[in-house]
Amino acid sequence: MENHQFQVFVYWLVVSILCVASTQSLAQDDCKEKSSELDLVFIVDSSGSIRPGYQTAEEIRARFDNNPSFEFFRKYKPDMYNKVVEQAIKDTHAGPDNWQIQQDFIKNIVDSLEVGSDDVRVGMVVFSADYQHEFFLKDYSKKEDVLNAIDRDHFLGQSTNTQSALVYARSTLFQAENGDRANVPNVAIVITDGQSNSPSNGKSNTEATVLEAAKLHGQDVRVISVGITGNVNDEEVRLISSPPHEENVDWFEVDDFDDLVDRLDDLIQVVKKTCPKKGCVPDECVFPFEYRGHTFTECTTKYIPSGKPWCADVPNFNNVPRPHTHFKYCICNTL
Repeated sequence: MENHQFQVFVYWLVVSILCVASTQSLAQDDCKEKSSELDLVFIVDSSGSIRPGYQTAEEIRARFDNNPSFEFFRKYKPDMYNKVVEQAIKDTHAGPDNWQIQQDFIKNIVDSLEVGSDDVRVGMVVFSADYQHEFFLKDYSKKEDVLNAIDRDHFLGQSTNTQSALVYARSTLFQAENGDRANVPNVAIVITDGQSNSPSNGKSNTEATVLEAAKLHGQDVRVISVGITGNVNDEEVRLISSPPHEENVDWFEVDDFDDLVDRLDDLIQVVKKTCPKKGCVPDECVFPFEYRGHTFTECTTKYIPSGKPWCADVPNFNNVPRPHTHFKYCICNTL
């Protein structure tokens, strides 16, 4: 009996070693085939620490307009008043704008890719105290339109609720109805300049954030994380990324926003070398299949707590008695 237990232990030990080795080989660019198709989602920090003390031109003008001390100039010296306000706006916005540096970094990544409905699709969500939807994977098929959409991203300027954006990416952006393709690699790039915190009390929210990142990994999304400045939690940035969490492959860290440009080529190469999905759709899958009033023409992550993509092996999944026995997981084999 003891000998049998020992053999079982050795078997699982060997399996574990082989799994780790296989995962590491992917990180080291062992993939023989690269994908020209990607579903790429940017998950972008839009918290106040990126632009500390920043005010929009409208906010600065409102501050002057609501100040009784300037009432005389507003009424009787409007030209002088407007010059003072314009100078205040110019002075406030002088110097490097970290938000713009970050947006230019994202645009340079997109500009390096072949954007198109049959090539690379791009989606985006920004986050601060909560997430802010920007655009779906299905929204733009031309690179110019994606770049223009990035320019219109919202700067929110509050806390760092990374968790909310990870949930939104998994539950909404990486969904077929919003442009996600079943047999195309999913990649998410998370960019942040600080540690995630709870919007209610400002305390660390690392555990919840890492848990949501793991769910995204489980949905077969390759997550690349980028931490900016010394305010980030290194371990959080590492664990947000996909296994094996290899630095400068799965996650990156820079000391300052100006240093982003130095990592641009490295990150672009990592994105471009994403392995294509293989064996994502089991032969038993039946398309289309009906379930809960929806018609599914590809694997879906709806109605399943694990968030893993699945399909039915019968045309009408509504008629399958519980427990469900006629579904298959669409988990990709990239080895």
